[in-house]
Amino acid sequence: MKFRYLPIIILSILLAAGALACGGGGSDPVSDDPTGQGPNDGIVLAGRILDREGNPVGTPWATVKLTDPNGGNLTPSMQPTSSGPDAGAFRFINLPMGIPLTLEIGLFQLSIGRNLGYIHTVTLISAGTYNLGDIVLENDFLDNGWNAYVSKDYTLALQNFNRAFHDRFIQADLTYSSSAFTGIGWVYAKRGKDNQGGLYYIDGDGNWIDTINSYEWDQAIINFKSAVSNPNDADAWVGMGGCYLTMIGDANKDPVLLGPFIPFYSMVTWYFDDAEEALEKGLLADPNYNCSHDDITADDIRATLLFLNWIQGASVSVAEVNALKQTGELNTGSLQLLDIMPDLINYNPYPQL
Repeated sequence: MKFRYLPIIILSILLAAGALACGGGGSDPVSDDPTGQGPNDGIVLAGRILDREGNPVGTPWATVKLTDPNGGNLTPSMQPTSSGPDAGAFRFINLPMGIPLTLEIGLFQLSIGRNLGYIHTVTLISAGTYNLGDIVLENDFLDNGWNAYVSKDYTLALQNFNRAFHDRFIQADLTYSSSAFTGIGWVYAKRGKDNQGGLYYIDGDGNWIDTINSYEWDQAIINFKSAVSNPNDADAWVGMGGCYLTMIGDANKDPVLLGPFIPFYSMVTWYFDDAEEALEKGLLADPNYNCSHDDITADDIRATLLFLNWIQGASVSVAEVNALKQTGELNTGSLQLLDIMPDLINYNPYPQL
């Protein structure tokens, strides 16, 4: 009888994990190229780089790179210069048609001591000149990464976060480098959550399929662990806790050990202790945590911790649950979790799972 409420408990965990779980692209129109085009230049990509103040910038502070899908670099026929009539202008000629090309611009701006960046994907679909016009580097790679994450463009988000991580100026600042790792972690966590399917065997020969995308979760945890080299990165701790709530233990990937009872045993091998520790450290780093990119607040974390405390045998009262429900700033998943908890507590105050 002790496990009568297991389906509800599993649903509760999924709700908590859902609450805490953890721009650009397309083709540009052909237009006139102000830098000019020779008769044999084929397909041309051009533009001009401006800093935040609207001034043209070029070498050695600004760099332009164009890569094909295989990672091959395409050499520009004109690199941007810092002065002169073509200051800030760049141009690539004789480009391939019909394949996505990634344009990456980097600028170390002395006035703020940080690198700014721009990543854009363009597919050239006809002969002529593709002019991107003035590209104002208003945001840095971290800002661009989070903007892409919020827009659910996870590929672009990863490009920006990885570019930020590999930037030596950002690496020198622990706050920025941890944010890059945190961003990568949230991208992998969100992709793992969005692609999550369940656990089952292939019909017929019984080959095992792990549809929870363990690679995504593993990568998320790896990057969150790197991020918390800055222990004050509450966002990394919260993302890590959300991952642990949803991850499946290694034993669950062994069908010989678990046989046909995988859906039952998967619940008791989740990382409750790890999730609790990470979420507590997140609140310690920022008691007023309010996520800037997902609908998660400090009270959502407190609701999840109440559940984790109860499921591990700690004393949790219905009064505590109701008080948080009445006064907390809670998302839908947390409200549903707190709705269920009074019945769970009354049925079994100390589950000790």
